[in-house]
Amino acid sequence: MSKLNKGQTRQVQMIEAWLILGATAPAAASLSAEIRMARRQTQKDELFALAKRFGLINHPKFIA
Repeated sequence: MSKLNKGQTRQVQMIEAWLILGATAPAAASLSAEIRMARRQTQKDELFALAKRFGLINHPKFIA
C-alpha cells in the first residue's frame, strides 16, 4: 500500500476488518468508491489489485 495516501490506507484497513467480520457488501461498495475517488492512476491500480486479492471483483456492490 505504498502508493496510497493516509485516508486510503485507513479505509483499506476498515475494509479488511469488514471482510474479517464477513461483511462483503460494505467492503465491496467502499472499495469501489475509493477506486472512483482516487486521483492518481497508480492509486486506482493498487486499489483494484486489492479488490482482486480480496475477491470482491464479481460482487454486485462492486461497481468501479
